[in-house]
Formats: sequence, C-alpha cells, structure tokens
Amino acid sequence: KELSLENVRLSPQGMASLKRGVEGRSLPVEKLSLSRNELPQAEVESFSDLLTDSSLPHLKSLLMSKCGLKDQQAKVIVQKIGTGGVKKLEVLDLGENECTGAFLSDTGKALKTKCVPQMRGLNLMGMSFVENKNPISQFLSALSSRECPPSLRVDMELKGKQMHPVRVRSLATGEYPPIRILSLDLENQTVSMFLRALVGTDGSPPPPQCCEVLDVDFHFGFEKNDEFDEGLQLLTKAIVLNRLIPVRKLRLQGSAWMGDEEETALAKAAQPQPKHELTKTVTAFTESLCLGNLPNMRDFAFGDFRLPESARFHLAAAFEAGRFSGLHSLSLGVDVGKGDAGEGFGKDGTDAVMEAIVSSEEGMPLLEELSIKDGKPEEGAGGSLGVALNSNKMPNVSKISIHGLTPEGMRGLGDAAREGGMARVSSLSLSEESGPSRNAARGETWMPFFEGIGESQDGLPMLKHLHLHESGPLHYDPYNRPTAAALFKLPALQSLSGEETTMCDGLTFRLDYDHIPEFADKVRHGQLLLHFTAPRPENPFLGGLPRGGIGIIPPRVGYQGQSVDSVIHAIAESENGLPPSIGYLNLSGGRVSIQALAALATSPVGVSRGKVANLERLDLRGCRMGDGHMRELGRVFSAHGPCRKMTKICLDRNRITAKGVSAFIKELPPQSFPRLEVLTLGDQESVKEDKKKEKSFDAAVKKIFDKAERDEKVGRHAWFGTYASGGSNSDIGEHLASESEDE
Repeated sequence: KELSLENVRLSPQGMASLKRGVEGRSLPVEKLSLSRNELPQAEVESFSDLLTDSSLPHLKSLLMSKCGLKDQQAKVIVQKIGTGGVKKLEVLDLGENECTGAFLSDTGKALKTKCVPQMRGLNLMGMSFVENKNPISQFLSALSSRECPPSLRVDMELKGKQMHPVRVRSLATGEYPPIRILSLDLENQTVSMFLRALVGTDGSPPPPQCCEVLDVDFHFGFEKNDEFDEGLQLLTKAIVLNRLIPVRKLRLQGSAWMGDEEETALAKAAQPQPKHELTKTVTAFTESLCLGNLPNMRDFAFGDFRLPESARFHLAAAFEAGRFSGLHSLSLGVDVGKGDAGEGFGKDGTDAVMEAIVSSEEGMPLLEELSIKDGKPEEGAGGSLGVALNSNKMPNVSKISIHGLTPEGMRGLGDAAREGGMARVSSLSLSEESGPSRNAARGETWMPFFEGIGESQDGLPMLKHLHLHESGPLHYDPYNRPTAAALFKLPALQSLSGEETTMCDGLTFRLDYDHIPEFADKVRHGQLLLHFTAPRPENPFLGGLPRGGIGIIPPRVGYQGQSVDSVIHAIAESENGLPPSIGYLNLSGGRVSIQALAALATSPVGVSRGKVANLERLDLRGCRMGDGHMRELGRVFSAHGPCRKMTKICLDRNRITAKGVSAFIKELPPQSFPRLEVLTLGDQESVKEDKKKEKSFDAAVKKIFDKAERDEKVGRHAWFGTYASGGSNSDIGEHLASESEDE
C-alpha cells in the first residue's frame, strides 16, 4: 500500500521504469513518496499520466516536497489532479519546492469537491511566492468557495507584497477556513493593515480566528517610524485582547532607536533624526507581554531595537513571570534582513533578560536556540549570559549565536564551559565586540573561553559546529596552549569555520609538544574528525589556501627540538591516515627519524586512498633531515599518493644534498604532485653560508626537477630551489622564505 522512493536520486531512467511498472495496472498503492528527488520537467509531465483511475485508483497521499519543482511542473501535477483521476486523494505535499506562485490559480481550480472530495491536507510551506497578485488571489478565493472540499486544511506562506490589501485583511478576519498553518511576512503598511483587521472595531464582536497556527514576521524600517509606531500600537492591542492566541512565531524585525534621553542624543548625531519619540509605544508593547496571552508562542525574535529603561523593566518582568517559558527559540537584537548592519539589543537589555531568566521559578526549560546581537561599539554581551547558562534555567539550549562578546562575556562563557553549563550545546557561533579596541585585544579576548573548555572535566561533549566570526583565535598566538587543550575537549566537533580575510593558513591549530601524544592518539584511532572551512583568497605564489591544519610549535631559539615521530607513527598505524579536513601538516622544528618515515611508507594504504593523499601543504623545515630521510619521504608519497592537491612542500634548514633530492624524485611515480607549485630547499647545512656550493646545489636541483617535470611526476611551472638561482625565481623564493618565517 506504500511506495516510498524518497531521496533515492531518481534518474530519468528510474522515472521511466516507475511509469512502466505502474501505468494501467490499477495498483493498490495508497501512499506514494517522491520527495527529495530532483525531478526534471519532462519526467514530471510523464509521471502525471499516472494520476488516473487506471493506474493509481487508491492513491490517498502524494508526497513531492523538495523535488526542485518549478511552477510549470507543479502546474502539470495539479491540473492532472483537477481532472478527477485520483478522487481518493487526501494529502498533497508540494512543500519546499522552487515555485514562485504562478501555479496557484490552477491549484485553486483543482480544489473542488467533484475532483478531490476527500482532500484534507495541502502543504505549500517553504516556497517564496513572488509572482503577481492574481494567482494568489484566485487561490484564496477557491479556499472560500462552496466547492472547496469540506475537510481541506492548507499550510502555506505568504508575503504582503504579493497580496492585494483586501486579501491581507481577509486573512486576518478568518475568511479562509481551510487555512490551518499560515506563515505571513509583512512590511510597514501591510503590518498595520493586517493587525487593524485582526483587532476589529471597538464595540463590535471580534472576527473569527484567522487560522490554527500563525507564524508572523513583521518588518519595520527606521525611516518609517510613523508606521512602526502605529504597527506596534496595534500589535500591543492585539496581545492585550488575546487576538494572537494562534501565534507560534512572532518576529519583529527592523531598526528603531528607542533609548533613554542621553542615548537618544548620541544617536541623533550618528543617525537620521526620528520623526517622533517612540519610548511610550515600545514600553506599552513590552508591558503587554506581561498582560496578554500568547500560550502557543514557540519562537520570539525582538529585532534591532535598543530599549529605554522602562521597556527593559517590563520585558524582564515578562521573562521573570514565566511568560516565555514555552519558547524553543529566542532572538534578541538579531535583524535577519540586515545581517550585522544593525545596532544590536544592547548590553543592558541582554543583562536584564538573562538576570530575569535566572530569577524566574521555571526558567526556560524548552529553549533550544538562543541568538543575541550587541552591535554597539564597546558594548557587547556581558557576563550575564554565562551566569544564565550555569544556572540550569536553560538546560536544553543546543544552538547559541552571540554577536558582540566583550571580554567579560567571553569570561562568562568560559565559566559556563568549565562548570558544565554548555554541555548540551551542539552549535556555537561567536564574534567579538566591534569598535576600535577590538583589534588591539584580538586573540586575548578569546582565551578565557578556550581556557574554560580545556579546564573543564568533559569539555563540550556535544559541540559539532563552531563558527568564529571575524576572528582567528586558533591562529593568533603560535604559543597558545588554551586553544590546543580545548581541541581535545571537543570530541564531537565536525566543522570549524571562521570569517577572517587576513588569516594566512585558514584556521590552524598550533600544538605545543605537550599535546603531541594526545594529537597522535586521535590520529591513530581516527578520532580527528574536524572539518575546517575558511575563506580561500587567491595567492599569486600559493594559488589558494589550505582548508586548515595542525601545526607543531617550533622550538624557541636556544631550545632543542623534540621528536615528532609519534605523529608519523600514528598516521602509519591509523586505518585511513589524516582526515580530508587536514590540508596542512606542519612539523617544522621537530626531529623526524628515518625509521618513522619508513614505517609510514610500508604501512597499509587506507580504505579509500593514501594516508597523506589529502595534504595541500607540508612543512618539514628544520627537522634534521638528510638524504636517507628524503629517500623514505619519496617512498611515503609513492605508497600513499598521489597528492593531487599538494601545492607547497617546505624542506628548508635541513641536511639535504643533491643526492637526497635525486633519491626523493626517483621514488615518485608519475602524477605524484600534479599541482605542486613550490618546493623549498633553502639554508641546507651542507651548503649554508657558502655561495659557491649553494649555487652548485641549486643548479643540480634545477636539473633534477626539470627531469621530474618531463617525467610528469610534478606539475609544470612550479618553483624549486634554494633561493640562489637569481632572476624572478629568486624574488619568489625570497618571498616564500619570508612567508614561511612568518608562519
């Protein structure tokens, strides 16, 4: 009775096979799911021929969500249903496709009792209807028609711009009974239009409830303060009159300055002057949150507004009284439409809410997502967030996004991590405060947070995704022990991303020697599952940046390098070697033995490919490598290559001679490094400070690599040498030598 072909990557051939197997056979299939398959136009038209009594006479549910359907494809489906070929159809799911609304008029024509008398469910959620208003109006008219199936319930999303004003008002007054879930995105005048109809006229009976579940996004512009004032007054009235009982999501987006008198004076110097003072309006709104009834609200977003003290008091009182205890998602100061351009919620507003949650009897036991934005320079989120997380009043928070953390706020998060207050967090997005002091304190701000993770008993055991906005805390300090310690307290971490255009290595962990055993153990047991993502600006010398990597901190001047053989042995003993996320391995300054390289060269190849095949850059500078090491290194790449992504290999400051370089190349099979652009061999002990020997060494190396290019072992036009060859290559070499030192 059920045929599920969901997410099976249906090909045209597969759709043809489906048609051959179903057409004309009167199969007893009651539920057919094609969801999550990309269905081409021709195949959809062919499939629609099956929606007949002769093929699927018992069909009750047709699921085609996330199929990439365009309007024309959806139109073909609903037109066929409108012929009455599948009269037993009860559920049609077209949600989250790529339709713009043109098919809605045909959908309305199909929704008639004579065509689908038992129709009870139509899902149109997750689509942005941006066509002209006529198809939407025709569809809504069909929903209020006597011919509409009596049991029909519709879930859909609409935007005010795509609706006639009459339809906006009709939606508010419940004139389309089949609508079960209604998601509305309204701006400026349409907000007031909808709310005015929803509230009704004083003295008259209230209009019918508009739907069972209402999700609303109300957008206000800063330059539209008169409309904001009216809209917020109407929203306040609707809450007090309990006209928003169905609301599941209430998101107020926009920008308006509503600070105290001193703050307002500062704001006027930097922003266009508001048309009038909004303090009374927003205070009344926050007071209504204490008085009205919003029992079904699960998602509340209070956008880019700075609140006067009176409004902060009422908002905090609402949280303390438990008016928001049923929320699953809370956003404060996050303007979805403006990204990071807004002013934020303000430290005082954030602190007031967090302190109220801690003081409340019930807290927010169902809260899963928390977003806070504090964009005002020098005034980011403070330590109250950490206190709230540690209070166990938000025990189920799993996704946190904080924009504008002060040092105090970072310390608070560190305390929460240390004391287990973030144990259930699986996704974390953080950014430091903006303003002139940010760059000066760069990196230092983040240390308390990473220290807290490293010093905690269990770390953040469920954290899968860590996003560090506009910062490079894992790259900033090469002697940064806290970040290295934190790495080993994030066992579930899958992705690490950042947004920093000046980072030279993407996001790179730098480990001191104390952490080498832990790192080696994770590699050995396949537990290094990090996925690094970072901007990859083009570099004329490197051709792009690696995804991320692991670096061993080179010994400070005057200190002897320690062995890093445990890392190489761990790669050899692991099942698959380094994970694809590690594009950069830096062992510079450590001691590497021939025996360790030989162990890796003779170890079994990974299940899918070689154990170092994903590397983009390898740094073995100053590792005391001689000619024997080079031979074994060549054997490593022969056994565990080809390294199709490798662009740079650094072998400077070793004891390598031309004989060793020749042995390395001899071991390589063709196409070992097809994209290699740079291999550096500068400052070898055998030729150091002897210009004649250095030039002779460079000439020998050039001949060796000329032959390697002819044999197609390495890519063409790569640079190889000791920085002594002169000309443009010398300039490039000096640049790369300097860059390597900076790394």
